[in-house]
Amino acid sequence: MRMVRWSQKKITKSQVDVYRVPALHGEGWGNIAVDCGEKSVSILADTDYGVFSHYWPNCGMDPKEFLCGLSFRSAMDKLTDGKLKVPDPSKYAREIKLSVLSAYQNESLTKKKAKKALSDMLGYLDEYAQGEILFYHLYNHDDYEAVFGDYEGMPSSTMVSPSAQSFWDDVWLPFIQGLKDEINE
Repeated sequence: MRMVRWSQKKITKSQVDVYRVPALHGEGWGNIAVDCGEKSVSILADTDYGVFSHYWPNCGMDPKEFLCGLSFRSAMDKLTDGKLKVPDPSKYAREIKLSVLSAYQNESLTKKKAKKALSDMLGYLDEYAQGEILFYHLYNHDDYEAVFGDYEGMPSSTMVSPSAQSFWDDVWLPFIQGLKDEINE
């Protein structure tokens, strides 16, 4: 492992622009630090909804115009470091029902076993809602393989992270409007 001495590193200092988006109705504030190069831009947003950041090393155009042109998916995939989607347990019951029905239709389960598997698995869902404990019980069910096949067949519905969506709506969009106004001045 290489050891770097602090004396070997040249530390530099520069100025960045900080845009402050005020809260509306008590929440939704954000401080967005923007460090623009000629054709690069770094964003660090400290907000009510968490911290969002990314560095675009070569945006190929004026950085502020680049930011104004980003779509929700493009911006938020980067600003959340690829964690835009989160589990959506509200859709797990439908996935379990479809998997059990498919196992019954493929004759992997008898009608009696399908009813029991469905009852058990929906019971786990009611009791544990989401996460490791739910998947532990589903995985250890006697009819796991018949219903799901393998781990990839388990319930996996996702949704856009509510905090990322709120950041976009309450902080990012007003910030972008401010950038557009600044560009048009």
